[in-house]
Amino acid sequence: MQFSGARSSRRIDCELPRVSMESIFREPVINRTGITGNNSDIDLRWNEKDWNHHNLEDLKRELIDQLGLELVPSREPIQVLVVEKVK
Repeated sequence: MQFSGARSSRRIDCELPRVSMESIFREPVINRTGITGNNSDIDLRWNEKDWNHHNLEDLKRELIDQLGLELVPSREPIQVLVVEKVK
């Protein structure tokens, strides 16, 4: 059985899709589109394997087909915040 994944948003900050993709792919995603501002509209649909396992290949394909966005693997230094201890 296939499940449908979807993200629909109106007038959002352009960083929200990047943060969402980081959550789904569990890897850092860097926005190199040059798109800025708080007025982006996004409608994205893809097939999921099930509710607990994302269909990453289909999602990558639909990002290109529907939004014209491609995730390109690369290696580069990034800043991270490491929390060692919470009191």
